[in-house]
Amino acid sequence: MTQAILYPVLVMILLTAVVLLRLGYGRVRYLQTQRIHPQKVANRKGASEVFAPLGSLADHFQNLLEVPVLFYVLVAFLLIVGKVDTSYLALAWLFVAGRAAHTLIHCTYNKVRHRFVAFLLSTLVLLIMWARFALQVLMG
Repeated sequence: MTQAILYPVLVMILLTAVVLLRLGYGRVRYLQTQRIHPQKVANRKGASEVFAPLGSLADHFQNLLEVPVLFYVLVAFLLIVGKVDTSYLALAWLFVAGRAAHTLIHCTYNKVRHRFVAFLLSTLVLLIMWARFALQVLMG
């Protein structure tokens, strides 16, 4: 049971890697098709200007490095203190499903209302997980 909590983590890492690879491929391809010298993207300012058409994908990659960090930390804490159970496992999968939906929406049709619902629901699941963990730690 304890090790099963790592499966949602691995799926989140896979999701992040897919977005990263898609972003990297898109950037390289964009430089090639637009005949832009790579040195023009040597710093953040130049890259943000040149890659503006790929902004949504870059924004989403950054999203995958923000809130999910709290998920990774919580899973590490759960493993350290031995609190993994079926409730945490179910909540972890719900969080990952919400983040996958958020990724799908953000990287395709990008309707903000739909994306926000996926973000909100997955974040609420994560906050429930943290609240439960905090109560367990405080109650001993």
